[in-house]
Amino acid sequence: MRFPTPLVPARLVRRYKRFLADAVLETDGREVVV
Repeated sequence: MRFPTPLVPARLVRRYKRFLADAVLETDGREVVV
């Protein structure tokens, strides 16, 4: 697959329901919801 911007590696922390998840970005350690 080709993406317009580079992908950011992350580690999955917790998954909610079907489509939401908490992830920690490997670049700076921020926790985000994806």
